[in-house]
Amino acid sequence: MQTKNISKIRSLLPNSNLIDDEEVIGLAKSRLADLLSRLDAFHFSTYLDYLSGSFIPGVWFSDLFNFAYFQLVKALSNNVEVRECEYCGHIFEVTHKRQRYCPPLPNRKRSSCEMANNNRLKKEKNNKEKFNTANLQNGITKKRSYTVLHGIDPFTQEQKRITKSGLL
Repeated sequence: MQTKNISKIRSLLPNSNLIDDEEVIGLAKSRLADLLSRLDAFHFSTYLDYLSGSFIPGVWFSDLFNFAYFQLVKALSNNVEVRECEYCGHIFEVTHKRQRYCPPLPNRKRSSCEMANNNRLKKEKNNKEKFNTANLQNGITKKRSYTVLHGIDPFTQEQKRITKSGLL
């Protein structure tokens, strides 16, 4: 079970401000085990098949929730590291140390969340560049109009004489 965010775990437990971090982790694990054992979710049956000269044991779950609870208990008992996806916020099982997003879909190299986040960042960067370009062009236009109105070149700060026919 992931235990990096002690303050978040502490906020979920009553009276946890009175105990140290190790006791908070132990209390949280104990509470989780108690909640999972109270669920009436572990309904499965076993069977035995004989294929290709060997016996193969199998498990049959009555529905997907039973299978999901089984997978959760299996992950907890194997001390699997889990993280929160930086894009969508869902919890996922970590398959390598640098993983920051949900795992990719089958037959895909990249996570959908990773690609969506990269697209969002590119869009923000493009919008920022467009905004800066528009402001730069707008600033040049303002400087030109300032020169015409006031007879001062903003680049050289030189006074220019203006007549009705234009600059002299």
